[in-house]
Order: sequence, then C-alpha cells, then structure tokens
Amino acid sequence: MKKYLLIFLFTLFISVMMAQSKQVTGIVTDDYGSGLPGVTVVLKGTTEGIITDTNGNYTLSGVSSEGTLVFSFIGMKTQEIPVSGRTNINVTMSEELIGLDEVVAVGYGTVKKSDLTGSVASISEKDFGDRIVSDVPSLIQGKASGVDVSNGKIRIRGTTSFNNTDPLYVIDGFVGGDISVINPNNIASIEILKDASSTAIYGSRGANGVILITTKKGKKGDLKINISTFAGISFTPNKLDLLNAKQYNEYMKDNLTNAGIPLSDKLLSSEVLKDETNWQDVAFKTAWNSETNIDFSGGTENSDFFVGLGYRKSEGPAIGDQGTKSYFAKLVNNFTLAKWIKIGTNISANYSVAKVVNLTSGEDYKSKLAFIQMPPYYPVYDKNNSWGFSDVNRAEDLTDVSNPAAIIFSNHPDNHSLNYQFNSYIEITPLEGLVLRTQGGITGNFAQDRRWRDYFVVGGGVPTTNSMTENSSYGLSPILETYLTYSKDFGKHSISLMAGNSIQKDAYRGSMGIEGINYINTDVKNIFVAPNSFITNDARYQSSYLSYFGRVNYQYNDKYLLTVNFRRDGSPKFSPKHRWADFPSVALAWKLHQEDFIKELGIFDQLKLRGSWGMSGNDAIGDFRYLSQVATMGIFYPFGDPQTYYQGATVRENNSPDIKWETTESANIGADMTFLDNRLNFTVEVFNKKTNDILFGVPRPVSLGYFGNAVVNAASMVNKGLEVQLGYRGKLNDFSYSINGNYSYVHNEVTSLGLGQPFLSVASRTIEGYPIAHFYGFTADGIFKNQSEVDAANNAARETYSANHPDATDAQLANIYYQSLATSPGDVKFRDLNNDGIVDNANDRTMIGNSVPKHLFGLSTSLSYKNFDFNVIFQGIAGADVYNANYATTRAGTFSGNQEAVVLDRWRSESEPGNGIVPRAIAGDPAQNNRISTLMLQSGDYLKMRQLSIGYSLPDKLISKLSLSQARIYVSGSNLLTFSKYDGYDPEVGGDNLMRGYDRLDYPEPSKTVFGIQISF
Repeated sequence: MKKYLLIFLFTLFISVMMAQSKQVTGIVTDDYGSGLPGVTVVLKGTTEGIITDTNGNYTLSGVSSEGTLVFSFIGMKTQEIPVSGRTNINVTMSEELIGLDEVVAVGYGTVKKSDLTGSVASISEKDFGDRIVSDVPSLIQGKASGVDVSNGKIRIRGTTSFNNTDPLYVIDGFVGGDISVINPNNIASIEILKDASSTAIYGSRGANGVILITTKKGKKGDLKINISTFAGISFTPNKLDLLNAKQYNEYMKDNLTNAGIPLSDKLLSSEVLKDETNWQDVAFKTAWNSETNIDFSGGTENSDFFVGLGYRKSEGPAIGDQGTKSYFAKLVNNFTLAKWIKIGTNISANYSVAKVVNLTSGEDYKSKLAFIQMPPYYPVYDKNNSWGFSDVNRAEDLTDVSNPAAIIFSNHPDNHSLNYQFNSYIEITPLEGLVLRTQGGITGNFAQDRRWRDYFVVGGGVPTTNSMTENSSYGLSPILETYLTYSKDFGKHSISLMAGNSIQKDAYRGSMGIEGINYINTDVKNIFVAPNSFITNDARYQSSYLSYFGRVNYQYNDKYLLTVNFRRDGSPKFSPKHRWADFPSVALAWKLHQEDFIKELGIFDQLKLRGSWGMSGNDAIGDFRYLSQVATMGIFYPFGDPQTYYQGATVRENNSPDIKWETTESANIGADMTFLDNRLNFTVEVFNKKTNDILFGVPRPVSLGYFGNAVVNAASMVNKGLEVQLGYRGKLNDFSYSINGNYSYVHNEVTSLGLGQPFLSVASRTIEGYPIAHFYGFTADGIFKNQSEVDAANNAARETYSANHPDATDAQLANIYYQSLATSPGDVKFRDLNNDGIVDNANDRTMIGNSVPKHLFGLSTSLSYKNFDFNVIFQGIAGADVYNANYATTRAGTFSGNQEAVVLDRWRSESEPGNGIVPRAIAGDPAQNNRISTLMLQSGDYLKMRQLSIGYSLPDKLISKLSLSQARIYVSGSNLLTFSKYDGYDPEVGGDNLMRGYDRLDYPEPSKTVFGIQISF
C-alpha cells in the first residue's frame, strides 16, 4: 500500500512541477496589427520577465498554468492575462486614453486625470525630451498653457501683485522645496496648479500658482541601471552690429564738433583708423558643457529604492564664466513594514563650485556697456602697464569708457554652495479607507563666496586697489505636516475626506560678509593678513507659518464631481489682529460623456465641463513691516559744550499696523474633450483672477523724516484670460507621431491704486485702468530735417499759446518753444498730444508700450520611425514690448564712445538727413533727444526653437549581444533659432513685476549643441 502511495505522490509532484514549468510564446501587436518591440512581459508576482523583440515576439519559460502574464509598454494600456494552461498567447495592446486614467499629483494627494475638477497642467517625462537644460523653468517653458516663463522667472496666469509672484514649489510633497537641489534628470513629472480650486489647499503660499515636482522612485523588479551622458558646446546666438574704427572716428567728429568740443590730436591722426579689437569677440567665447547621470532602481513586494548620481559642468559663453561644477545625489526608499504601515525617505543634495565673475549690478552693466563703447582701435592688453591691460586716455580719446576686460579678468571668484533637502514619512492605515500620514523634512543651504580682485587702473587713470571679499550664508527650514484621509465608496456614491495641519519655520537663516584691502603681499590671499579689514554684513532672519487645511471630494455615479478645499493660515508678517486669514474654494465637474444623450452622438470619447471658484493669499513682503523700524547706522547726536557726538537712533519707517493679507479671488470655467478613439484631445478654459489689498510701499514725503516707504494695502488688479490646449497622436505602420500645441491670452489691468497716485519707475508707469508697469513716455514723430521745420514748429507753438493766453506779451512769446531753445535740425520731433502747441512732461506723455505679453504659445512635435526619433519644441510670445535702456548710450549719438551701426543712418546735415528716424550725433544731449519715448521701444514678440533632437536606438539584436536593455544615441540642440523683429541681443527680456521688459544689455540665452548617449541595463 505504501508503495502505491509513494508512486501516487511522486506522480502528483511531477505533474505540479510540469504545470509550473510551461513555456509560453506569442506576439504582441498594436491596433494596426504591427508587432510591438520593447513590450515588457512579466509573470505577475515575480521578477521573471522578458522584452519582446523587433517584431513583437516573446518566449517566456517557467510559467505556471495558473499564473498571470502582465504586458506593459509606455503609452499603451497595461494588460493582465491569465495563462489558463495555454502555451501560446497573442496580445493586442491599445493606446492609453490620452492620460485619462493617469494619476496626477494634487495638493496632499493624487487623483485620476479624468476626475480632476480644477485646472491642472501635467507635464510627464515623455514631454521633457532630451533634458540638456539645467533648470526647472526651462523644462516647463512652452509646454503648458497659462504659464509665462521668461529668463527663469515663472508667472502663472498673469501678474497678480506688485510683489513677488513666484509660484510655490512642492517637491515630493515638501512644501517650499528648493528647485536648485533637484537634478532635472531625476524628475518624473511636473504638475502646475493654476486655479484657486487647485491652489487653495496651500492657502497663502498658493496665490501665484503651485508647481508640484515628482521625482523618480524605484519600482518592483530586478535592479535597473540607467546611464546617460552628453557633451557639447554653447555659444552666443546673436551679436550687435557696431561701428568699425573708421566709422567710429567719423561719428566722434560729429558727436564732439556738434557739441562745440574741439577734437584731440589723436582723433585727428591716422592711428585711430585701424581696427585693433572686436570687443564683442572679447566679451563672448565658445563654452564647453557636459553632464553625466547614473541611477539605480529596483524593488520587491515590500520595498523599493532609487539612487541617482549626477555631475554637470556648465560654462557660459560670456567671459568671466569659467564654469560651474555641480554634483547631484538622490536617495529614495519606501518600505511596507506591514499591510497597515509604510515608511519612506527622500534625500536630495547639490554641491556646486562656481568660478563665475558676479560683479555688482552697477559694475556689471558698465562692463557690458564698455564692450560696446570701447574704441575699436584699442588693444585688449598693454604690456607697458603693470596690470597688463590697455587703458583709455580721457584727454586724448575724449571718452569715459574703461577697459571691461581689465575689470573681468582682474576678478577671481571661488564660490561654493551646498543645497539639500531631506524628508521622510510614515503612513498608517488602521482601517480600510482610513490613512494617517505624517511627513517631516528639512531644506537648507550653506554657501561661501570668495573673490580676489587684483590691482588695476580703470579709464582716466583711476586705480582700483586689490581686495579679498568673503560672504558666508546658511539656512535651515524644517517642516512638519500631518493629515488624515478617509475614502469610501457606497453604491453610486464616492467620498474622500482629508484634514491636516502644517507648521513650517525658517528657524535658522543668516549671513555675514568680510573684506580685506590694500594687500602688500598678494601671495597670501587671506583676510586675516590684510592691512585693512572690516565687516560688510551681518544679518539674521526668522519667519514661520502655521496652517490648518481640509478637503472634501464627492462623486456621484461617476458623472458629477464636487471638490471643496479650505485652509487657514497664520503669518507673523502681520500684526496679531490681522495675522490669520481663511482661503476657501469649491469646484464642480460634470462628465457629460457618461450621459446617454452624449453617447448617442458618437462624437466624444470624453466630454467634461468644470467650474471653480476660490481664494488664496499672499504675504510676500519683508518681515515685521507692521512695526516701526529703527536705524542706528550713521546716526549721531551732539551733547555738551564743546559738543561730543554719541551714537543715536531714529525711526526709519513708521509702523503700518493695519496691513493685512493680499487676497486673490479666482474663477475658472473649463471643458475637456477627446475624440477619434482618444487620439485627439482638446481643453479650453477661461479664467478671471482678481487680487485685492495688494501690499505696496507707498513713498512718503521726506519732510516727515522717514527714510523708507510705508507699506499699505494699496491696490487691486485683475487678470482675465483664455487658455487652449490641443494634442493629437497617431501611428501608421512603423511611423508614429504626436503633435501638441497650447495658446494663452492674458489681459492685465490695475483696477484701483491706493491714493490714486500713479507709480513711476524709470520708463514705466502703474496706474488705474492700465496694465501694470506699462511703458510711459513721449511719441517720436520723426526728425526736424532743417531749420525751417524748427521755426515753423516754434511759430505754431507761439500762435497757440497766444490764442490761449490773449494777455501774453511779446517777451513772453519769445520764450515759447515747441520743445526747447536747444532744439535744432537733426533733433527728434515729439508729438504734442494735447494740442496746446508745446511738448512737456505734464501733458504729452502717454502709454507707449506694454511690458506684459498678451499672447503665449507653444508647439511640440514628436516623430518616430523604426529606431529613429525626432523631437522639436517651439515657444513664443506676442503683444509685449521691450524698452531698450541702452538707447541713450549705444544708439542715440549722445555718448562719446562706440555705437551700434544704426547711427550710420543719422542726420548729418540738411543735405544728408539720414533715414528720418536717427537723430544727429551730439555729446551731452542738449535737446533731450533721449527723453523716454517710442524710440526706445521695439516689439518683444518672438518665436524660438527651444529644443531639437534626433536620436537612434540600437537594434534589439545588438542590444542583446551587449547585455543591455536599451541603448540610444542622439544629437540635441536648444535655443537654436529665434524669429523676431527685435534687433537687440535677445527679445526675451525678464525683470521684476514693476520693471519688466527692460533690456539692460542682458546677454542672450546661449545656444547649445550636444551629443549624447543613453544606456540601460
């Protein structure tokens, strides 16, 4: 009997083993019947798997008859198919529904795209292309509607305040994260929260929009290694057209002679007619850039990990930029300790060493000007000078320019910085549907900036002493958040509740600066041995936030959705009676495609209408502005006889106890649609954002005895707009493609302004009824070509004045001029807008341009054919102007130094009137040709090719031989083409909200071209 029992058990064991050892084969195709290469086929619950070959074929051994195969591929729906004893399983994979089932991050949670009620733009890893850019704003630029990115500054749905309007960054759940910590290569997705329904959960921090960054993490499966590297060059895409030596000499003769200044012997000699230096070639160079990244990831059923390491050497094409070396490190771990408890950590760090000359703002601008203004007959170097550089002689050259190369090359920077972010969490699920999460973290930085400056002599023989400066700073900002989420489905109803609180404290921030000068021995560059040393800065800062927040999500029958958010914030920037503010929001959505009457149309795959309203706040002012500020520096009081001076104090700014939160009220209506089996998607939205109680420093009369401005809730502003997002993707045999475009229209208007007084800032004005910081000045109306035109204008002015002032005497009329006594042939003629016969500041200035773009657009196209891929991204703006702040010194003919070539078309005489736009050359500008006018403005519209990439993936057979899972080579470029009418360096000019669009010779964004390799194991 035992014998038969053993035989039975052995036979059963063999049968079970055979059942677990089947070999399954098949082919994976797409909807068109074409084989899909690169599809991952895994036996569910294990790490056993394989990738389909070029034709979509696969063979997987050791498969249980009762097992389940999981087929996954980027852009396709993942399928799980039971084996059920079969040995041949063919699969047809369909494309994802344009991300409708994709889960995107929202504040303190995630949600399916199809269930979004607010306005959220999602940019995934596949949208980034080849990431050769070095910052987050560049990754976003042109890829999302309603997002204005300019020179690294991001504005979401317009300019909402006079103060800082930077969005809030949330990195892997860390509120207020530092984007400089993040290696762009480690970013998996970016969500941009645009309307109040999405941002209100962040309360005071979300008034300017929120950018959620999710970095890569490990996934269940075997160890995976990715290596990517690229190297290439960057260069200046555009240079200004300047005068050569001969043209410069002719210009200087006009410039000085017309002003009654006699020419020097040197300017009359032939030695100044020789071109010695192209100073823009000195200012710019070809720079080398490289980057290498490697990451390791993997996981089991109960844990996963991701380790990312990166090195970047970035060098700019401007001299003085010797390059920045950046080292990145990232570690992510997640552990499931039990079914009801999870923990995890996320650590990022960036250490950088920069050798980039950062001059003070004034020095920097003068240096850039000097590269244009330096006489072309001057060499860069002069061995006869002890400091090695040439030096303009003011008496002979009759110019105040200094050799900019001497300034740049005499500065030797060595700057070190460490930025880090650490956060961890614990997530407990005590009951089904109930999750308690506590997360805490720290973001911080250390920086030490050192700069040695050599002795050198600037123009006119003024010496600059040697010096060593050192500035150190640190910051440490902890945060602790706890929130409870409960989700439950019952029948046709689905509800999710969330409530929590957050405390964030910038407990430790400070800086200190020291300087040493007049070194006798320059071999030891240490401030301790300097003959003269002093402290230049010593500062400490502290601020904090305390918040309570909650959210309700309700859904009925997968058709009707409701989201309600609430947050209460406290900020120490306001007095106790105004410290707290409440920020609610509500959003509704209706999935019309779930209704029978829409299904019967047979048009929409998805049709969702949504609307939202909400409020958010802003406290972006200095600390303790509600209190009086006391100044002691330079304040002394005399006592006694004879008088002795003692240290004193005075009130710098009076208190502003009644200031309160800025509040932004936002309304949004949108529609999401997909067609043609979800290949075509279309989103349209209209929004209205109104900001009230804008905090602003209103100037006070000096007679009151205060140094600073009084901060008050001074203004209101509205931004209205339209956003459109359109995308299509398809496939034809081996050729696949996707096209995505976006367009935004934004109208900005200041609706009230405190005391009603306009705020003027150089060339811009902010006043009720107009866009913020619009350009304000005179309207140029050509050139006075001859004396007859000047006389006619003056006579007409006197006639008009006489008509308006019948009692005017001849003596009074003799002093009436259309513009001024100094106006002569060749000077600019400005329009008399109020028709009183006289051009003056009070009546004849008007809005002459707009600094805020009205239209934003972007277009991206991706193509692939077999192993080749192609990607191109365009981005542009329209409806904005650029104010050329350099006009007076480089184009107007009033400065004694080199000019841009536009002055070749200047008025020279009545017989040579030029082009009727460029005035005569005359030092000193006696007729005020340089008054702010339309001559300084040009269209800032542009279209840029932001990125162009061409890649090739190695064939599967070759990859298999090399034991790789993927290998790709590519060539990529950024900022390669710019289409614009602007003739300066770059039409893309940034700036703060009240000074946007000012071109102060900001060097153009460099063009880059790189060759890269990507390998996966």
